[in-house]
Amino acid sequence: MADRAILCVDDEPNVISALARLLRREDYRFLSASNGEEGLACLARESVQVVIADQRMPGISGVEFLKKVKVRYPDTVRVVLSGTADVNVVLESINLGEIYRFITKPWNDDELRVTIRQCLAQHDLIVQNRNLVDLVRAQIRELQRVNARLEAAVAERTESLRYSRAVLKRLPLPVIGVSLEGRLLLANEAAVAALPGLAQVAPREPVREALPPAIRDLLAEEPEGWATPPSPKTVLIDGRSVRVHVVNLDDPDTSGGCVLVLE
Repeated sequence: MADRAILCVDDEPNVISALARLLRREDYRFLSASNGEEGLACLARESVQVVIADQRMPGISGVEFLKKVKVRYPDTVRVVLSGTADVNVVLESINLGEIYRFITKPWNDDELRVTIRQCLAQHDLIVQNRNLVDLVRAQIRELQRVNARLEAAVAERTESLRYSRAVLKRLPLPVIGVSLEGRLLLANEAAVAALPGLAQVAPREPVREALPPAIRDLLAEEPEGWATPPSPKTVLIDGRSVRVHVVNLDDPDTSGGCVLVLE
């Protein structure tokens, strides 16, 4: 792809000329510089995927140059071109410049072409990985925003439920919740005061025996018979006339049953 480029930095003009001839038919641009400072200036102007630098150059060495490249352009793949295979030079290149390849002079033309193609593929992989990391980070940030909104909504609903429970608990009218199976769902303070037997029934336990017969009869009716909105029914409880509202719990957020409100 013509938008890709490699930069060769070497103080020997014949080396630059030989590389230019060798790579002229490749599908990337060939850029050159005679020293490290020129190479850095070129990198500041051009988008470069691979940098090949001679180890021995006037001014800063190839390793020092590649060390600066690593800091300023970390995605650029770095290669050392050297007339020596000295182990210390190789180790210094790896430790300071984090080079991808070490090529000795004279080079094999075919091997050099293959090496540069591998370098370009490595650069593509680095960019893809970075883009993937950026995408994952963006998704994490979005999930964090969604979670924050959900937590805020849950906190708001929890506070609303807490407030509703407090209101229900202190409501002066007796309120009793009964499931379809006849188990106690709720009984506020007024309900326990009016029907003391409710105090002995734990939530989700059968409540029928703790209720007056008249209320048992109401619960024995078919759920479809419980009016919505409720129409109060008058019953006798301990010789007193009491109006009872029976509200069918057909809300999808509940498991069914009814609420009894006594007046």
